[in-house]
Amino acid sequence: MMRHVIGKSLVLGLVAIGVGCSTVRQARQAQEEARASVASAPDRPPVPLNGTLAELVDFALTNRPSVLSARLAVTDARLRMKEIAANAPVLSSTPWNAADFSVGGGYSESSVGEHLSDFDFTTKRGKATGSLSLDLLVYDFGRNAAEARAQADRVIAAEMSLQECEYTVFREVVAGVASLREALVFRLVAETNAVAAAAHLEQVRLRESEGEAKKLDVLKAELTLAQAVESLVGASNDVVTAGANLVQAAGGGPLGLENLGSGREIASEWGHLVSVSSDDIIQLVETNAPAMRVARARARAASADVDRAIADLYPTLSASASFSWTDPLWYLRWGVNAAQSLFTGFRKTTAVDRSVVALQSAVATFNETSLNVRHDLDLALAARENAAEMMRTAMDTRRTAEENLALVDEQYRIGEANRVDYADALKAVAEARGAQAKAEAAALRAEATIYQVLGLAPEYL
Repeated sequence: MMRHVIGKSLVLGLVAIGVGCSTVRQARQAQEEARASVASAPDRPPVPLNGTLAELVDFALTNRPSVLSARLAVTDARLRMKEIAANAPVLSSTPWNAADFSVGGGYSESSVGEHLSDFDFTTKRGKATGSLSLDLLVYDFGRNAAEARAQADRVIAAEMSLQECEYTVFREVVAGVASLREALVFRLVAETNAVAAAAHLEQVRLRESEGEAKKLDVLKAELTLAQAVESLVGASNDVVTAGANLVQAAGGGPLGLENLGSGREIASEWGHLVSVSSDDIIQLVETNAPAMRVARARARAASADVDRAIADLYPTLSASASFSWTDPLWYLRWGVNAAQSLFTGFRKTTAVDRSVVALQSAVATFNETSLNVRHDLDLALAARENAAEMMRTAMDTRRTAEENLALVDEQYRIGEANRVDYADALKAVAEARGAQAKAEAAALRAEATIYQVLGLAPEYL
């Protein structure tokens, strides 16, 4: 019987050693990959500007380091949950996890005791030794259960933090796309203004040569052209800056200037939030907002930490069994053990007080998060309404400007309008397009914030 028990224990030990070796191999591989990653600058893929907005967001969620860190935090929280379950006592919902098996063996030699004057290192006899032990936690007065409850809520908090991070990346990508589109349109406006200013200067110079204009008029036209060119340079710089910000938001590689064309490469669709009442929005914020769910889970975890600190005031009950062999003798021992600390310098009672303070702090953080989320939602809703009004005004202005351009173009062909009139009409159309692009960008940013705050999936993704 004893040989059968020893044989099964040795098999279990070999299995455990095999699992440990596999874990070590994976850990060493991770170390090598980490060393290679930090040894040189990362090679990041280029941002897919020719894709849709959904593809840009997917690219960012794949390549942004912040998202990877949040995912690793979720993995770590789940592993910690597994670690806690491995410490569960027998009297729990997950028994037999806290069993600790160990096996040991060795060989030793010793010399026969002699008088000091006759001492030498001659070996007289060698012995082999072996041992097999089992330690099992029986009951811990709810420590492990409380810790498991706290960690379960920390897993939820980590998962919600990952979702919040993904929404943040989504909002930043949308804002980057909106800013780039806006910058591209305003660069086109600046180019149109520069063309119009050059045409005006040419017309003034012609009139000066014919005696119909003064030198001062020419100087003013030259100044207007210089200012238009300066605005064009600034608009071009804004395009480069917006492109760089989009690259950072997407987590991609370098963005070449040749990729920043007319703006047709950027997806032009933008979503419309389903109309809901104020009460429904407030309900969504309280129940579905990722930030609220994170704060609520952390408050529950803090409450479970109070249970854990209280349970730590009570004793522990454990059982142990061991088998040892020293040639030619063997021993089998078993027993139970109950331990209760009588005085620990008020450390355990202070831990309970600290857990209560941590719980109160978590509740205060939850209330503060609720205020901040409601405030962010109010601002985003107001910004979206303002953007919608700007959009309607800009579209009306653009329609009027395009009708005026068509009329001036017809007059220009029959000789009733000059180049300056045509350039001014073209400038008005370009500025109306710029105002519309600005309104669309504001609407995109506002809606991205609303989706992030409410924790809803955008319709256009």
